Amino acid sequence: MANAVIELFNNGIFMKINLVTCILLISIVVTSCKKDRKKVIPERMLVPWYPGWLMPGHNTFAPTYPAYANVWGVLVANKMTMRLTDTAEVEKNYFINSESASFLSASGKNVNYSNAGSVSLNSNSIGFDANYGIYRVYDTVGAWHEGTSNNWTIAGSTDVSPFTADIDGTMPQFTGSLPSTISWSTDLSIVFNASNVANADSVHFIVYNYGYMQTSNVVSGRGGTAIINAVRLKALKSMMGDYKYTLPHNSISPKTDSSVFSGGLIMVVLFNHTTKTVGGKDFVFVRQTEIVQTVKVGD
Repeated sequence: MANAVIELFNNGIFMKINLVTCILLISIVVTSCKKDRKKVIPERMLVPWYPGWLMPGHNTFAPTYPAYANVWGVLVANKMTMRLTDTAEVEKNYFINSESASFLSASGKNVNYSNAGSVSLNSNSIGFDANYGIYRVYDTVGAWHEGTSNNWTIAGSTDVSPFTADIDGTMPQFTGSLPSTISWSTDLSIVFNASNVANADSVHFIVYNYGYMQTSNVVSGRGGTAIINAVRLKALKSMMGDYKYTLPHNSISPKTDSSVFSGGLIMVVLFNHTTKTVGGKDFVFVRQTEIVQTVKVGD
């Protein structure tokens, strides 16, 4: 059968267009429009600015974190407590809080973090570090309020719409005990369950020695066994030495003194997160607790 023909009148001239060609042209235009309106899918985001450089002797750092998919920003309140034994065998306790945030640009690429204007937590400003594209601050004023609501305020920018969000102040808790000594020749495991973990979505632990580290698997806060096997622990053995350190940061409370510490460290990391949708985009609000303790290592 012959193809139908459409006659169009253009500037006084009749134009004959093959109907099949017309349909193809319309299809191309519609497809092109659909591509132009394609939704940007943000890349996975990690928790920003791990304050682990506070850990003495930091040389290599690649801790395990939850990675959040399809979110446009991650905002974190962190609480770290440290129980350290100095070279005189005196146990000392310290703590430090910190807040951080990062936001994706309109491209959705996790290598292009965006300035979101001024950012504050409970009216306490969090500065923007242009070198890393993230907001971060060591908290010396107790910005995070445990047991009550906490308000994040983002002024907004070209890439990030302004918004506020109220987040519950309950932090994850670990009430179990940590080993005071570990061996290079056996697996190290910690069982997390309802008897020693509260308000956590996920948990893992890290062992440091001479500024290097090994990280366990991440387990659910509802229960699981986190393990670092003997092979990976032995990799830290080569880092042994007469290594001593002091705590380097003024935001640690109480203010750091001249105490000298040595030996390895073990740290438990607990996460809890809440997702909120703002202007059609999801943002994750993380509450993180870190518990650090001196540990003796050897065969």
